[in-house]
Amino acid sequence: MALTLSHPRASALQAALAPLIDDPRVTVITGAPGISATFDTPGGRKTL
Repeated sequence: MALTLSHPRASALQAALAPLIDDPRVTVITGAPGISATFDTPGGRKTL
């Protein structure tokens, strides 16, 4: 499982979340505001 957050100011968002989230499965990238989750299922990898 992975969770990706995207935001135009990704470094600021990552800094704000750092005290709250310490999980290598969560990544923050630069881009339009958004969120996606990736799961491994019996039918293969799915992204929402």
